[in-house]
Amino acid sequence: MEQIKRYKAVITGNVQGVGLRVFVVDNASKLGITGWVRNMADGTVEMEAQGNPDKLDQLFATIKKGNLIILIAQKLTVLKKHHLSLNTNDK
Repeated sequence: MEQIKRYKAVITGNVQGVGLRVFVVDNASKLGITGWVRNMADGTVEMEAQGNPDKLDQLFATIKKGNLIILIAQKLTVLKKHHLSLNTNDK
């Protein structure tokens, strides 16, 4: 059985209005990762992602790298990457 983990992250910097949420959703979808991402009132972006641990690591590396627009706009910092327990053996 495939191992699944779920992480919650808060991304800081100039992260709103630069296409970050679409960037995260697109890259997560390509990796088979599910979850959500939203703008917060304090100017951060909060997200939760669930999937294969290696694919999650790839997603967070991609987020930190950014793209042409996001990389120019600011530096991304993932503040929290907490594992939320998920037992795949539950029925």
